[in-house]
Amino acid sequence: MLKTRAALFTAAALAAAAFASPAHAVGVGVFSPPDAAFGGYPATFTDAIGQQLELCLDGPQCLATIERPDPSAPVSFPGNFPIESFWYEADAAIGTQAIYVAAQEAIFGNGPPEFVKDGDQAGMGRIRIRVFSGLEIGKPYRVTHPYGTLDVIAGAAPRQVNVTDDIGCLTPPCDANWGALAGSAVGPNFLQWDTRVSAPPAGWIGDSLTPHAVVGSPFNTNFFKVEELDKVGGTPIRTAMFTDQFNVQGKLAAGAAPVGWLSAPTTSSAGDQLLGGTTARKTATLANSGGAPLTISSIALAGDNPADFALDTTACGASLAVAQSCDLSYTFTPGAAGNRRATVTVTTNLGVQTIDLVGRGTEPAVVAAPAPGPAPAAAAAAPVVKAPSIVKAPKLRLQSLSIGSSAKLRTVRKRGLRAVVFAPEGAKVIKARLLRNGHVVARVTKALSSDGITVVLLPSTKSARAKLKRGTYKLQVTPGQSTTHYGVTTTRTIRVR
Repeated sequence: MLKTRAALFTAAALAAAAFASPAHAVGVGVFSPPDAAFGGYPATFTDAIGQQLELCLDGPQCLATIERPDPSAPVSFPGNFPIESFWYEADAAIGTQAIYVAAQEAIFGNGPPEFVKDGDQAGMGRIRIRVFSGLEIGKPYRVTHPYGTLDVIAGAAPRQVNVTDDIGCLTPPCDANWGALAGSAVGPNFLQWDTRVSAPPAGWIGDSLTPHAVVGSPFNTNFFKVEELDKVGGTPIRTAMFTDQFNVQGKLAAGAAPVGWLSAPTTSSAGDQLLGGTTARKTATLANSGGAPLTISSIALAGDNPADFALDTTACGASLAVAQSCDLSYTFTPGAAGNRRATVTVTTNLGVQTIDLVGRGTEPAVVAAPAPGPAPAAAAAAPVVKAPSIVKAPKLRLQSLSIGSSAKLRTVRKRGLRAVVFAPEGAKVIKARLLRNGHVVARVTKALSSDGITVVLLPSTKSARAKLKRGTYKLQVTPGQSTTHYGVTTTRTIRVR
C-alpha cells in the first residue's frame, strides 16, 4: 500500500475519465501544531466526531514502517524518516478488478519522489479510484464510496477508471496552511471498524492488514460499488462490482480515547395504507457501532406529517454500549391520500442524526355499478370456450452470490462466513442457510435495502461459530417477494480447512 509522489495524478489530468461528481464529503482539517518528534508535521488530525489520530511512523500497522530504518532513534533527515506516512488510510480491493484508497497523508513537496528534506513537509487528503477490468469500454458507470459518488466513462484496460484527487498543502512551506486538508473529499470523519462485527486492536480504529466492515461515511455508504448506468448521468441498471471490506490504518493519539458511532437508517418506509386504517408496527434500528459508549440525549418526531406516525422510543434508553442496538418502533395512520412524511431526530453526544419516516395513504378503489343490459334473447347453444393458457411469472433468481471457495477454520470461527448477495429486482427479502452433511447449522432471513445488495454472515453468533469444524459446507441463498413467497435457490460450496 505504500505510495510515492511519482505515482500522483491530479484530477485535472484525468478529467476524461470522470464527467460528474454528484456528491462529495468535506475534509478533515483540525490539526495540532507541527511537532519535531513527528518530523515537523502536525502530530495529530482530529475528525468531526473527535477521533484524534497521530501520524503513524512505527509499528506493524503503519504503512510507512518499511521506510524508517531505525524506529528506536530520533527522526532525522534524510536518513530516518519515511518518504510518505499517514495519519489515516482506508483502502478496499474488489479482487484484481478495482481498488479504492482514502488517505490523510504526509508527503514531501519538492524534489524527486525519493527526496526527503526538512522544510519540504507537505500533506494532503487523497481519494483514488482505479478499475482495471470488468467494465465495457465507452459505457457510463457510477462509483459510490464512503465519501461520495463519481460518474465515469469506462476506458480501455489496464486502467478503465483512473481517478486521483489530492487536495491539501502540496507546496511547502505548510506551517500555516495544514488546514487546507479540510478542502479534500476525505472526511469529515475517518472510517473505523464496525464493532458490531468485531473490535479493532487496542489503540487503533482498524487494522491495516485485515479487511473489515466499517462505519463513518457521512452518506451512510460504507462500501465501494460500481454500477452501470442507463445513460450518462442516468439511473443505475446493474451492479458491476461491490465490496464493504476495508483495510484501515488509524492510530489513536497518546491519551486519546476511542469514539462511538451511531448507525441508523436514513429512511424507514411504512408502505401503503388505506385511509382510516393503521399499519402493523414497523421498526428502525439504532446501533452503536463505534469504539466507545454513546449517549442519547433526545429522540424527537417532527417533519411534514408527524401526526400520521406514532413513535415508540421506550426500547432505547439514554445510552448504547459498544456494539449494542435498540429498536425504535412506529405505526402509520395516514391523515390524507398521497405521500406522507415525518422526521425522527436522534441527538447524541456526537451530534444529530435524522431518520425519514415515509408512507403513502391510499383510498379504496371505487367500482362502478354495471349498466343494465338488454332484455335476454332466446336461449342459444353455448359456444365452446377454450380455457386460456396459464402463464407463470418467472421466479426470482439472484443476480450474483459472491463468497470464497475456501477458508481457514480459525478465520471462520472468529468472523464467520461472509457472502455478498446481489438480489433481483422485485426481491424484498432473502433467506440464507449454511449446511454441513445435509444438516442446517445456521440460518438467517434479511430484509433487503432499495439497491438489492446485502451481506450475509453465517453463523451470526460467536457461540455458533465456535462449533464449526473442518469440512465441506454449502451456502444456500433464496430471494423472495415476501417471507412466504420465495424464488430460486442459489448454492455455493465452501471448504473449511
